[in-house]
Amino acid sequence: PCVLQHDAAKGQHIVICGAGPTLNDTALTHARLGDQLWGCNSALPWLDSHGYAPTHGITVDQTAQMLEEWASTPDVEYLLASTCHPHLAELLMGRKRRIRWFHNYVGIDERPVSYDGQMMAFEDWMYASLFPGTARAGSGLNTLSRAIDLALFMGAAPITVLGADCALRVMTPLPEGTKRFSPEHMDWLRSSVVMHADGGHALRSEATAVTMDGEIDGRQWLTKPDMMISAVFLAQMARAWEGRIVLVGDTLPNALA
Repeated sequence: PCVLQHDAAKGQHIVICGAGPTLNDTALTHARLGDQLWGCNSALPWLDSHGYAPTHGITVDQTAQMLEEWASTPDVEYLLASTCHPHLAELLMGRKRRIRWFHNYVGIDERPVSYDGQMMAFEDWMYASLFPGTARAGSGLNTLSRAIDLALFMGAAPITVLGADCALRVMTPLPEGTKRFSPEHMDWLRSSVVMHADGGHALRSEATAVTMDGEIDGRQWLTKPDMMISAVFLAQMARAWEGRIVLVGDTLPNALA
């Protein structure tokens, strides 16, 4: 298999786009500034349909839902986690799209394995025995945070990040007294809460209805547990790689930072 190579983008400016609603606000001024433009999940067809000429699509999503999100299979190079659904790889290969593989940490709970003279975690052994050497991403819980891992591995500098909302955009407040997970609450998540740049609602792709809210500097934010964890990771990554990783937009990671 063709895998991602270390320092393959050394010195290049990579713009990584998450699918958050702020991508609509920042793409015009930032999406065309890099040597490479990556679209995470549904951000790829969004960039393509809006004329931004993405160079790469990337996902770590393991569900068959990605076949729907990438049904248009834009003619770019695809960065695909070895943990992705096999039907996605079949779709891309059937359309003769270029694929580069990497690994995505999922936390397989099995005993370590002795391999090539050393003890390895079962998951690492599985990847090492099936693929040539490449990166294993593990930051945060979404494609975007793990895409940054890969851009760092490839030597990119700077790395500009768009659409990393890690939060939901509330169009109409939840009526007072609405019980969580009631039919009225679920209807509100579908009709009044936006999760993606393309207008996708908070329950799209069988997403969880569990939300968290809180106030930061006088402003109320609505998010989900996995988004919150990724937001913390992104803020920490931007701090650790200050100047090299730039988070753009009115996003929860920037609010945390």
